[in-house]
Amino acid sequence: MQIIIHPADEVKDQPQVDIVAWSIHGVSFHNENEVVHLLTGFVLDKKWRVTTAIQHFDSDSKRITTNSGRVYNLLGQPGSKDAELELVWQIWKMTNNVSSDVDVTDEYATKIKWFVMCYWTTKMSQNWPTILSHFFLYLYLIICHSPWLLFRERHEGVASDPSDQSIT
Repeated sequence: MQIIIHPADEVKDQPQVDIVAWSIHGVSFHNENEVVHLLTGFVLDKKWRVTTAIQHFDSDSKRITTNSGRVYNLLGQPGSKDAELELVWQIWKMTNNVSSDVDVTDEYATKIKWFVMCYWTTKMSQNWPTILSHFFLYLYLIICHSPWLLFRERHEGVASDPSDQSIT
């Protein structure tokens, strides 16, 4: 495996980038007390990238804007760590004098899931009369027709369970 660390393309040439198998790390560098969040993942040219510090996160659109001004579209779910990626991340941290590293991906993923849940709840509340009518129809069918079917099965000799049937 060959690892080459180099700067990304200029922001003006690539202002917006899709990123997959992403994760976010809270890191601090030697001789600095500030913790910054960095986005890591694969961009579409199949290169693994570490971004500049995150400046803005929009959970609605799943977009992150970094210090450089570049916008990253978070595609899919956060990525999983495999041994090869972990090695690359460790080399990047040593090369860039990282003194501490905490994986904070879940903080961001939770905000995205919270947005999706709130959005779904809002959409469902707009359809509440339809949902309620379906619920009561279903309830009516269960209460009113199930006893009749059970009664009919017991009194007409219809087996209620296929395993109760015998073949001669």
